[in-house]
Amino acid sequence: MNEGIKAHSISSDIYIRNRKNGPVYDLATTMEKLAVIGYTWEEIIEKVTLAPTQNFHLTTKGQLKENFDADLTIFEFIEEEKELVDSNGFTRVTPVQIKPVQTIIGGKVYDNEL
Repeated sequence: MNEGIKAHSISSDIYIRNRKNGPVYDLATTMEKLAVIGYTWEEIIEKVTLAPTQNFHLTTKGQLKENFDADLTIFEFIEEEKELVDSNGFTRVTPVQIKPVQTIIGGKVYDNEL
């Protein structure tokens, strides 16, 4: 971001090695990392939801509106510090964590176990 380059969309590269031992862990952690370097939560949510649907031409996803699939994740913001480590081993501390509480897919509600 210091160079004026911003992401168009946000996702995570999750596979067994970087999920269990980091540094990726999950999409929530990726979102926290972007918030700590200066992205607003509004930008992050748009880049995690709407932007990918536009990239892949998923015309009924990415927004909560009539005739769209209402697949979503409900997050809770928790004011608690957390050390974040990037793929180069650099660390930053976020003052706010986000925790997924529930996921809704195809009208079915799933409670997230952490």
